[in-house]
Amino acid sequence: RPCSDFSSLLSCRIFVGQVPSKITDKQILSYFKAFGTVVDVYRPSRQNSSRKKYIYVTFSERGEMDRCVESRPHIIQGYELNVSEATPRPISHVKSGYGGFLYLRESNPNT
Repeated sequence: RPCSDFSSLLSCRIFVGQVPSKITDKQILSYFKAFGTVVDVYRPSRQNSSRKKYIYVTFSERGEMDRCVESRPHIIQGYELNVSEATPRPISHVKSGYGGFLYLRESNPNT
C-alpha cells in the first residue's frame, strides 16, 4: 500500500536504534534502500551524548517497511542495529521543520 499522505507515511516508518555515531545517514540510506524506496532518513538532533543514536527511516510503501522489519539481523559495518516499526506518539500539533520535513511534537498538557 503506497504511503502518499502524512498519516500513511507514519505507518511506513521504522525506528533504527543502537546506531553508532560514526555510521552516516548516507550509509543508512544505502543499506535500507535494498528493501524499497526510502523517502526519508531522519536523525533527531536532540539526542543525548551517548555513543549509540537512533534514526527514523521512512519507506514509500507499507510492504517495504514490513519486509525490512522482518529481515533480521540488520548489520552495518559490523554493528547490529535494532530495527522495529516506529510507533507514533500523541501529538499536540504538527510543525514544518528544517528542510520542510514534518515532525511531531509530543503532547504536553502544561503548554
